[in-house]
Amino acid sequence: MTVPPGFHTITPYFFVQGADDLLAFLAAAFDGVETGPRSLRPDGRIANAMVRVGDSTVMVSEGSGAFPAMPGSYYLYVDDADATTARAISCGATLVMEVGDMPYGDRQGGVRDAHGNLWWISRRLAPGPYEAGEPLPATDLATWRVLDAAPAQVWRALSDGARLAQWWGPYGFTNTIQEFDFREGGAWRLVMHGPDGADYPNESRFAELVENERLVIHHVSGHEFVLTLTLSAQGSRTRLDWHQRFASADECARVRGFVRAANEQNLDRLAAQLVMMR
Repeated sequence: MTVPPGFHTITPYFFVQGADDLLAFLAAAFDGVETGPRSLRPDGRIANAMVRVGDSTVMVSEGSGAFPAMPGSYYLYVDDADATTARAISCGATLVMEVGDMPYGDRQGGVRDAHGNLWWISRRLAPGPYEAGEPLPATDLATWRVLDAAPAQVWRALSDGARLAQWWGPYGFTNTIQEFDFREGGAWRLVMHGPDGADYPNESRFAELVENERLVIHHVSGHEFVLTLTLSAQGSRTRLDWHQRFASADECARVRGFVRAANEQNLDRLAAQLVMMR
């Protein structure tokens, strides 16, 4: 296998509306440097531009009908997370997570650029690799996020149906809440409207509620699972642990690919909602 100099096995490829603007942002916010001539389409728009950021090369293209603009999420290692986050905001990005020390050994902040891309701007503090947690059962999926809000504020985003409808689901989804009986044993029925125009009815039961600490939801329609959300205070912030247990290992294996990505997007949207709630 041959990988060109300056590239890695996986290379981010941005498709955006306004490629020139993204290139300017990468240069101003992250010291990006274009490494070769731009390829242009007949209409003069950018078909491909290559930019070196740190030790990595990314590619940028103007979105089109065949390859539409789509946001992504990127983890950027820097020497100074505080300064780089502040600079990105001064270049037009919006804050989604204030800079702070993470339990996994990074100092990190989060911003969203004008094209919808999320940037997790991180300085590595710990000398060694990221530590692996205990292996999960074959029926389980889990992730977590440190959110820039106190547990009480996170709980409000979970317990208020109108707020929940604003952030629940992956990128591009909207929600119609049909029933939201927020008590143990209460029903939660909603229709998720996908960006493809399809509707996805969902029905769940609230199995356990411990205010500001723990919420357990039993999803009973379609893919059956139990979702446990655990809130732990970390100073003025909250660690949210997100744990799903499916009815069988086979069911978990069938949905693992898209559910993992959907969960991360869901947490991205929750983080953005918490910023709006300040």
